[in-house]
Amino acid sequence: MRNRAVIFVLVLSITPVVVSGDLEETPQPQEPQNRCKILNCPVHGVEFQAFQIPIRYGLPAPGKQLSVGLLEQGCRYRLVRKSEFPHAAPRFTNGGCIVMDDSENVGLRCACPVCSSNEVSWQKAYRQRTDVTQYGPGHPATEYQNFESELYLRIQELRALDEIAIADCLQKEWDRQYSEERMIPIPALVLCAVFLVLCVVHVRWLFGVPSFEGVVPTQDGKPVFHPSRSATLVVAVALLAAAVVSVWHGAFPQVEPIWIPRLGVWVLAAVFALRAVGDFRYCGVFKRVRGTKFARNDSLFFSPLCVAIAALAVWLALWY
Repeated sequence: MRNRAVIFVLVLSITPVVVSGDLEETPQPQEPQNRCKILNCPVHGVEFQAFQIPIRYGLPAPGKQLSVGLLEQGCRYRLVRKSEFPHAAPRFTNGGCIVMDDSENVGLRCACPVCSSNEVSWQKAYRQRTDVTQYGPGHPATEYQNFESELYLRIQELRALDEIAIADCLQKEWDRQYSEERMIPIPALVLCAVFLVLCVVHVRWLFGVPSFEGVVPTQDGKPVFHPSRSATLVVAVALLAAAVVSVWHGAFPQVEPIWIPRLGVWVLAAVFALRAVGDFRYCGVFKRVRGTKFARNDSLFFSPLCVAIAALAVWLALWY
């Protein structure tokens, strides 16, 4: 019994030594440079190296301040990177939105030195032979319409040059960064709402009991003309088309054919501006026949509404 107790005490005294020996022999985490050496670039067959990469904090800058040339450079860069320098060191890494007192400014990344060198050489060579600020304004956020036109023309030019991959990349970038993020402009929303309301009113006149009192010019108590059902239908369809053109121009400017919404908005502005001026007799700002119910409604509602629609159409055409 005494021998067993002695053996138990000896085992307990030896065990910490063995455990501590195991802890000392446990491999410690390797330095970044050593960790990179166990990786090889599959393209160039060289060992990876540890690169110091700046850490940036905060949200990325909006991409709408890019020119078409910079957007094209990004597309060409992504296509070339896959084959020539897929394992190049990144220019920076994102550190998140929260910045603490002890936040680091530089991090280490494993990358292929040959890929990194090839990337730098490609960037320099591309900038020397290409003006990356061409094909559009440098700040399309303030000249959105011009940027859309230049981007569309550049895509068509690339397709004509059989650079289909670059053209498709530009189209995808446009769809991802611009079209999906673009909100419908206020003038387009207001015009669409007004045209839809007017369309519903004309449809009601078409299928209901027509009551044109106060909405048709009169002379000596008699209507100057009697709108037919076919004419009312044509006006309702035209108002619906005007609503579609307004939203098309404001929200989907790249949907072809792009000339339809651009021309259509100017046609709307011209038509309603002429209606506001009138025929210098029964309707419009310069009408001579006054004192009738239609003349009062025209002065209070119809002509001011036409002026507002024409102004909104010009606003939409020039600024969006």
